[in-house]
Amino acid sequence: MRTFFKSLLWILLAALLICLWAAASGQTQSIQLRAGWNLVSSNVIPEQTSLDSIFKDKPVQLITSMSGVYWPAGNVRTLTDWSANEAYKIKTYAGFELTMTGQPVELPKQTEIKAGVNYLPVYKLVSIQELFRENLQHVYFIFAQNESMVYCPLLDLYDLRAVKPGNGYLIFSLQNFTITWQQ
Repeated sequence: MRTFFKSLLWILLAALLICLWAAASGQTQSIQLRAGWNLVSSNVIPEQTSLDSIFKDKPVQLITSMSGVYWPAGNVRTLTDWSANEAYKIKTYAGFELTMTGQPVELPKQTEIKAGVNYLPVYKLVSIQELFRENLQHVYFIFAQNESMVYCPLLDLYDLRAVKPGNGYLIFSLQNFTITWQQ
């Protein structure tokens, strides 16, 4: 009987360690980049945030965001770290899969949209109507570069119906407002 409880204790301890390891290892997100321009974001806070590390040995020509530029060939690095709070326009020489492992972005979360041009990071699949709600009236257009789709009420263009994690979106807003990402 004592051997049974000892074995049971070891099994429970092993199960606990497996659970702790799984929780600590986080979440992985894969983003497919094609040759040319891509507009992307992540819903994972990567364990390694350095752009030099993330894009080491990757065919990246240029990365821009609303806060800077990463141009390795020109030795220009006003962007140094990846942030899940930003979307990035990335120009590549060839297509590749970008894989990030880390902790998922916690929701609810707010994203500030300023009057003018914005890059929108995306944390979950959600319809345009649900995400923007009453603020949709302040949006001139939303452009999905990776999908060549647009939402533009003024021109009666509504082929973009939802935003997807992994993608980033170009938004032109007529005024400042805040988006709240619900769980």
